[in-house]
Amino acid sequence: MGSMGEIFRAHGPEYRARFADRMSTDQRRAMRDIEACHTSAAGEALWRCPRCRKRHFTFVGCGNRHCPACGGTRAEQWLRKHSALLLPGVVYHLITFTVPSGLRRAIRSHPRELLELLMRLSSDTLLDVCANEKFLGATPGLSAVLHTWTRQYWYHPHVHFIGTGGGLNAQGQWVDAHPKFLVPVPALSLVFRARFRDALREQYPEIFARIKSNVWKEHQWVVHSKPVGAGQTTLAYLARYVYRVALSQRAILRHNAKCITVRYRKSDTNKVRTMRLESMTSCAT
Repeated sequence: MGSMGEIFRAHGPEYRARFADRMSTDQRRAMRDIEACHTSAAGEALWRCPRCRKRHFTFVGCGNRHCPACGGTRAEQWLRKHSALLLPGVVYHLITFTVPSGLRRAIRSHPRELLELLMRLSSDTLLDVCANEKFLGATPGLSAVLHTWTRQYWYHPHVHFIGTGGGLNAQGQWVDAHPKFLVPVPALSLVFRARFRDALREQYPEIFARIKSNVWKEHQWVVHSKPVGAGQTTLAYLARYVYRVALSQRAILRHNAKCITVRYRKSDTNKVRTMRLESMTSCAT
């Protein structure tokens, strides 16, 4: 077993020396925070038991939301807060907006601009289509979580919404959604694609000019919707990604000067697999 802090302390300086010009300010800060996490560089704390008066000395965590050793407490708080908002007797739906592979490089290069666009436009699209009288004709209750990776740790930005299976119409009356989906996903996909294209062209023309035109004709603007019962299990799933990161400490099986071995779960089979990643030099087979 290993930790992200150990890996970064071993390889971080060399990595930054080679690739710092390709890293964002946030990435460099996160790497340095994780290197310092639970070491003297992050600070010290002295705890005392109020009953036995025994003292315990520790190094504090870095508190960076990208650190796999930190964030667990805040994730639990988020889960308790949103669980309390679940409506009794209401079927909830999980709706997921994705973008085609042709946009992922641009989003990764401009995360502050385009991830905000992804979140805002997916939310606006969902609310507007739900408000359409041809579909639901009401406003549902929604919570959204941005997710930027797959189970295999590939970069894949998408937004998860957990929404009530119905909503309030203009008269304040409750309207039930279809039992199998909140609103038709083909309508969501078409509207979302058109809005993202128009907003990107208007707000970020330089980025838009670098996108291949066939991206706006592809059918990979997938929107998925499914009922998830009372919503508690889905909230617990989403909570893991609010203040936690893709690679947990438990997923790091071992590491040395050449290789890092991690565990992951395949999305199609749900089976656990391992992969070996190069650290800074060639990974021996």
